[in-house]
Amino acid sequence: MIAVLLCTIVFSVLSPLTGTEELIFVNSDIREVQDQAWAQDLVPVLIESDCFLALAGGETPYTEEISVIASAPVDLDQYRIIYPAQVDGELDHLPGEIVFTSGRFLVLKLDSPCESSVFLPGAGFLRPLRIHLGGIRSSGYSYPPMNGIVDQIAGDVSEDTLKSYISHFESYGTRYTTYPQYDASADWADTMMQSYGLETEQQRFYFQSDSMSNVIGEIQGIQHPDRIFIICGHLDSISDNPPVAPGADDNASGSACVMEAARVMAPYQFKNTVRFVLFAAEEQWMVGSEYYVEQAYQQGDSILGAINVDMLLFAPSINDSVYIPYNDQSQEVAFLAGDIFAEYAPGIYPRVTYDPGAPSDHASFWQYGYTAIEIAEASCEEIWGGYNPHYHQSTDLLSSYLSSYPYGTQLSAAAIALLATLAEPLNSSAEEGTGNVNTFRAGANPCSGVMTVIGFPGEDQSFQVFNIAGREVSNGVLTSQGEHHIDLQALPGGMYTVCFPGLQDQPPIRFVLLN
Repeated sequence: MIAVLLCTIVFSVLSPLTGTEELIFVNSDIREVQDQAWAQDLVPVLIESDCFLALAGGETPYTEEISVIASAPVDLDQYRIIYPAQVDGELDHLPGEIVFTSGRFLVLKLDSPCESSVFLPGAGFLRPLRIHLGGIRSSGYSYPPMNGIVDQIAGDVSEDTLKSYISHFESYGTRYTTYPQYDASADWADTMMQSYGLETEQQRFYFQSDSMSNVIGEIQGIQHPDRIFIICGHLDSISDNPPVAPGADDNASGSACVMEAARVMAPYQFKNTVRFVLFAAEEQWMVGSEYYVEQAYQQGDSILGAINVDMLLFAPSINDSVYIPYNDQSQEVAFLAGDIFAEYAPGIYPRVTYDPGAPSDHASFWQYGYTAIEIAEASCEEIWGGYNPHYHQSTDLLSSYLSSYPYGTQLSAAAIALLATLAEPLNSSAEEGTGNVNTFRAGANPCSGVMTVIGFPGEDQSFQVFNIAGREVSNGVLTSQGEHHIDLQALPGGMYTVCFPGLQDQPPIRFVLLN
């Protein structure tokens, strides 16, 4: 068992900012200076592995390791970060001036403050500066060991089902944040999670005057519903030509992993609450996840761990790896992830790396003091540097990655095994009153014409199939023990429900039939 004390706060904003703070650059690992007296009044706004930016209002010892970027008053909305690896060619026609340069990033001061996302041709959307708040973590929580039920859950992960999700998301042509195709894909994901029996919500918010939603599914914990573990990924896509942004790897692959986690975990019960979240507007610099985490923080949600999956398909080498960045407070979960990958994806080397500046939706959790890690095919610097030739291109199609399989499936299975381990599945034979909900369950969901019923009891049982309008469209009798197949090839694609009138304790099985 891996034990970790979760009450340590690196820095926290204990009182409102006074407006007299300067923006400074500290050329040191934040872990090396955080206990020094002068650092106690610092408010970090960007943390990298070997340096950080902060607002400083106290007695700061200005040494050669500390530089003042801007004198008080500082409006963070007037600054953006440019990473050299982002830049494709020269930086021309900047909407401001470069006021500071380090070996890791450039600080751009805009001509005027801007609360919205800033896009720079040749570099993409630019990173804003965000105050890092103190955490609200529970102290003394211990991460559990792996158990046998996790093996069952990971074993149910289906490569065909993962590919079906990716193909479906790709079929929208684009999932650019402000396009109607994004809304359609979010609606579909919400419907699918409902079909698995999850409670769902579309969390709506506005971005650039456009309404959009994060998709949230939940399995409430039986013993500790207040303890929350999350698997998440962004559903939106982008390219140089937004109407053509299929986004198979970035990030239909991560979205598919979240959907598959919901599917294979839905039949089980867990000690802790599990959430399955798809974010909007990640490509505009984590807009959807920042909104979600801000709301969770304000509500006092006890999120004990978040797993962000972003780009899981590209494996150019037979000896490939997975990138798992973490910040200081997330080290133990990252190390547990390394152990899980060694168990469930032994052919893939886990690069567990301290990288507190790694961008993607996990960074929103870090900003608000929550534990989180990312699982990705490579680091952002590698991606920006040309690691994946299909990144943000119209060629980001499932067909471009078929030669890399089963890499994507193995990453998804290991990520889901990590989530299930953290959630702590309950064993009906060992823990009184905490058995699994379903006596049996559907196999591949969505299915392509034949639905498999797994774990069916020995006695004959009749079944009825209803469409979304509640009309019976098929029926029959299951006669074999264990695994049984229901042929639905004569039905059109859509959402259906299978009921078993002779089994009062068996909930209906909702599923999606693909065209």
